[in-house]
Amino acid sequence: MENLENRVNAVEKLLNARSIAVIGASDRLDYGGRLLQNLRNEGYEGKIFPVNHRRNVVQGLKAYADVRDIPEVPDMAIIAIPADAVCAAVEACGIKGIKAAAIISAGFAEKGDDGVARQRQLDEVAKRYGIYYTGPNSLGVTNVHTKMIAHASRQWNCGGLVAGGLSIISQSGALGMGTIFDRAAGAGIGLSKLVTIGNQASLSMLDVLEYFIEHDDETRAVGIYLEGLPAGSGQRLIELGKRAAAVEKGIAILKVGRSPEGRAATAAHTAALGGDDRSYDAAFRQAAIIRANEIDDIWLIGDTLAAFPVVELREGVAVMTNSGGLNSHAVDLCALEGVPVAPLRSETIDAISQRLAGRGAAGNPSDLSGQLTRSNDEGVACGNPAIGDYVTYMANDTGVDFTILGITAPSTGRASVEAAEFIIKAWEVKKQPLAVVWAGGNLVDQFPSVTNAGYRRLRAAGIPVFEDASTCVRTVAALRRKSALSRGKGASTDTRLAGQNALAWRMEMRPAEELELVAQLGIPIVSTQVVPDAVSATTAADAFGLPVMMKLYSPDLIHKSDVGAVRGPLRSAEEVKAAFDALTEVGKAIGARDPLVGVQEFASGKPVEMLLSVFRDEVFNSVVMVGLGGIWVETLKDVSCGVGPLSTEDAQAMVEELKAASMLKGARGSVPRDLEALYQAIVNLSHAFDRDELSDIQTLEINPAMLMGKSEGIVAVDARLSLKGSASNSLLEEEVA
Repeated sequence: MENLENRVNAVEKLLNARSIAVIGASDRLDYGGRLLQNLRNEGYEGKIFPVNHRRNVVQGLKAYADVRDIPEVPDMAIIAIPADAVCAAVEACGIKGIKAAAIISAGFAEKGDDGVARQRQLDEVAKRYGIYYTGPNSLGVTNVHTKMIAHASRQWNCGGLVAGGLSIISQSGALGMGTIFDRAAGAGIGLSKLVTIGNQASLSMLDVLEYFIEHDDETRAVGIYLEGLPAGSGQRLIELGKRAAAVEKGIAILKVGRSPEGRAATAAHTAALGGDDRSYDAAFRQAAIIRANEIDDIWLIGDTLAAFPVVELREGVAVMTNSGGLNSHAVDLCALEGVPVAPLRSETIDAISQRLAGRGAAGNPSDLSGQLTRSNDEGVACGNPAIGDYVTYMANDTGVDFTILGITAPSTGRASVEAAEFIIKAWEVKKQPLAVVWAGGNLVDQFPSVTNAGYRRLRAAGIPVFEDASTCVRTVAALRRKSALSRGKGASTDTRLAGQNALAWRMEMRPAEELELVAQLGIPIVSTQVVPDAVSATTAADAFGLPVMMKLYSPDLIHKSDVGAVRGPLRSAEEVKAAFDALTEVGKAIGARDPLVGVQEFASGKPVEMLLSVFRDEVFNSVVMVGLGGIWVETLKDVSCGVGPLSTEDAQAMVEELKAASMLKGARGSVPRDLEALYQAIVNLSHAFDRDELSDIQTLEINPAMLMGKSEGIVAVDARLSLKGSASNSLLEEEVA
């Protein structure tokens, strides 16, 4: 990528700045004033240079009228001034020699044509001086480890920040530095760094993500709020996801803009390209990235990924709580989320039963009634050492991958802290994945901390804590999916076709030529011949061998079966002649444009009709879709997408996502299908847009492709293409949207 090293260096300066120029600093609590106050209040030890052309002193610090007056070159500049003054400020930074900036100011590409022009001018100025920046339309950056709270969301003066391994990237400033930051910090989540990227005019989410994955040892997991990626950058996201898995870091992304209304809102907010949401789903699956569904998932799943960056969840979970009701609720949630509850070994059940001494119930789930707290000699509630023993029993069971411990007692107070210490002591022996659902309330008046709140003590030790079982189980399910996706992640096998003769195409290709294009991609096809009259039709049928199929073709005709434009199988010359006449009449009746009649080989046997399609995506370029074809694609909408180029393993994962996957494998007496041929067809199709002669094609659809029995192959029967700029993506928008 162009200037990747400079981009990474800029992120490094933004997040580890030893000196900062605050352009727009003020004594008022506006953006510049809040930003300066936040830097000072939390204890940042670097140099701070306020820039304000009206004042010599701002918030007790010497101020400078111009950034060029500062006696040294700051590592970074934070710019919080009106939009029409930003370009001049950036130019002054360039003259001074500053190479990294965070631009808070809004009023750029998110604000219509004038804003787009202003952002273009900003980009030109920044490039002239080699400056890389976050924003515009952002709220700053934060490094909890160095106490650099350089954000302008609001006054930050509550303290209590815990440095940890979770870094956050947010395209929304208010959501990132407000909701996510506040809620995560307030819950005692160990945070590393936070970056709001705004419009991504210079530094993108991917630049920051690459820094976290490749260059930041303090980051063990990344949580992201994403509205959209820059055009053409989707492959980089997949590569970074695979790289994160290789270096044992996890990624969770909340991607918004799933609906047309949501995509419109993101464009208005940060001028983001939404892209096709199915493409993002495919990319996340291929890159072993967890897709979050709730705002809190960003930090809850992220915190769990930071605690357990590498976890093999092949077996099942153990559930134990001090409430039979919470047990029932948790195992129900496991069933709903597809998380198996592990059968415990007899030794484990015996050990739990003996420790319970007639109380509760041993099993999975285990009812630990009355075992989590106890009263001391003075009658004061305190922690019960038994809770640590139960953690040990589950950790020693080889059939348990992950333990969920539920507590209904208060999450604060002496008993909670002592219980937390017993849990931590037992867990640290093996550090088997463990999450605590602490469902009790906060009963202390002061700010919860590691000294008065058990849940804060657990989080400080690296044990994830949840307030409800639903979020906990949803997180475990996400980890389980990531575990399955991460197995075998590496470089994709390059199976592109070579040495093929290019097929020239026209704006309107004849049916046989569209199929010939499919054949040149390495996908078998049936022979098709366009015929001008009934006599020619019988001649073609004799050449192919009866039975045959006959179809009416027209550039506007997509759903042939709906209008009677498919006839067959035809088993005699008379039937062939009659079909030609009938199809001709259908063409007249529907007013078909440029109608043609074709005779086609008959795909014998009882194949399953499949849909195979490749379409261009503004972010990911080449996206392949597979699903049940024919009439079923519209009825069932059972499809899966993958971002090209695809490996055989990627293709297999796509097919596994289909509801029809078990049927294709031969479930309940159905005929097993040639899945290897289907995988290869998907891989070949994913390379379609590698070919220069297809540069103007938007969509290539094969529907149906006949999937035969095991070892009998796949054959394309019908194909259509559409050009860039066409009104719709045909089947993609009309049938499976």
